[in-house]
Amino acid sequence: MGILLLIAAVSLYFYIDPQRSNMFPKCTFLQLTGLQCPGCGSQRAIHQLLHGNIMEACRYNTFVIIAIPYILLGWFVEYQSIKHGKCNRIRNILYGRSAIYISAITITLFFLIRNNII
Repeated sequence: MGILLLIAAVSLYFYIDPQRSNMFPKCTFLQLTGLQCPGCGSQRAIHQLLHGNIMEACRYNTFVIIAIPYILLGWFVEYQSIKHGKCNRIRNILYGRSAIYISAITITLFFLIRNNII
């Protein structure tokens, strides 16, 4: 089931450009404040990444591109923890209290820098 959803998502991004399509939702935060949230541009960034345009993807949302390896590692570790009971130490590092604080600070800094607030 998960693989089918992944195939559907990849197909969607290869055949529908979020830059030109009206089927993708607009960011409510951007429309209300004029500021880009940390997720703004992520659809376009992933679309560009799937097409091999790394620099263009980074132009839309650098944070998402940098976060992808962390997310994939998290999924892998979670799978190993559930299925085999392994990787619990790494899982605690990835999802522990310190990781939450580091993630929150990083996302906040990205938001502030991207909107030229600091």
